[in-house]
Amino acid sequence: MKSDQEIMQSIRAAIDDCTRGIDNAPSLQYQIARKAKGEEPVVKKISATGILVIALIAVSMTAALAAALNGWGIINFAGDHVNAYVPPKYEESITKENEVIETESVRCTLQESYFDGKILRLTAQIVPKVNTLLIGPASSVEDPISDLFWRTLNPEDEETDWESIGAYALRMHDGHLAEIGLNAEVEWDDCSSDFMRNEDGTYTWYLECQTRDETLEANVPLVLSYFPMTITEEQLASEQVDIDFDHKETATITKSFHSVPTKIYICDTPMDFPSVGVRVQNVVMTVTPLEIRCILDYEITDLEVYQEQEDGLWFEFIDPSSTETDPYAQCVSDGLTSGGSIGRKDGLHDLPDEVGTVYRQNGAIGLDALSDQYTIRAYSAWDKTRYETATFNVTEKK
Repeated sequence: MKSDQEIMQSIRAAIDDCTRGIDNAPSLQYQIARKAKGEEPVVKKISATGILVIALIAVSMTAALAAALNGWGIINFAGDHVNAYVPPKYEESITKENEVIETESVRCTLQESYFDGKILRLTAQIVPKVNTLLIGPASSVEDPISDLFWRTLNPEDEETDWESIGAYALRMHDGHLAEIGLNAEVEWDDCSSDFMRNEDGTYTWYLECQTRDETLEANVPLVLSYFPMTITEEQLASEQVDIDFDHKETATITKSFHSVPTKIYICDTPMDFPSVGVRVQNVVMTVTPLEIRCILDYEITDLEVYQEQEDGLWFEFIDPSSTETDPYAQCVSDGLTSGGSIGRKDGLHDLPDEVGTVYRQNGAIGLDALSDQYTIRAYSAWDKTRYETATFNVTEKK
């Protein structure tokens, strides 16, 4: 057991690592690139802030403290992007778990869960039972070993940090690797995962999914997968390694998640945005313990003007009283669900647009923006042109 002084030294060291800056932390570039590569193309899906903005702050001070103590949880993964607002009493809505899923070679213990009727988040600790280097689905043998850690490079140990995953597996695990995964085997609108290797050799897995429809309870089959592989010097040179599908391992449990209390607020007063050729039909805002989820439905009123946006139209929530000159700084804080998406409400993406076609924007803003009145502004996600604004009131849906 570490002494209090040793713990504080670890925390200070972690904070120092996280504040050295991108120039002294080139592994951030690999982490950012890996996340960017993991974004699957979605029909007319765009980011509310953009990957570049997210890249500016990779690890917050709260995350640094958690990482120093190997105590990463839901809030560290979900809140790890610029401008995200973390409610001060977030832990009251997160459930502590202790259920185990295991195979012959790996043991997975659920640690935390959060479900708000639409979004499911959970973390788990994964421990190998055999001499194997665990990697995630987005990892490859030529990636630096530092990609498996949620931390910055240590300039004094740069050679080890830049050692490839394949070379590390050969040196430390006799060439044995295994791709792991913990996934929800149900139909979701969206599902993503991330993981980090802790200093003690355990792994923390993060899963975030969105259900297609709001529900008070979700029965979710969780599947732990383990795909072993062995790399040789020859395969390392060619950067090729074969997964041993004949010896894959899987285990499944079905877990019930109950929604935390939420409130729904609506505005069904139409708002016209002639500069972009649309009319916002309605806004639905779901207030959860962690954030405010927002849905905007808008219809095309002027097809020619709308098409000038080239599918890059987005509505951002702003503070009309802000004195900031930077348009981005005028925006209210983001929710923990980063980015957002836009798609045709009818799901008929292959049909041509016409006057009356309705699109739906999904996103989230910070809980600190809670109000009975909001202001939205239309802008182009491509050239960042800002257009007119509209202010609206919401009423609680009973």
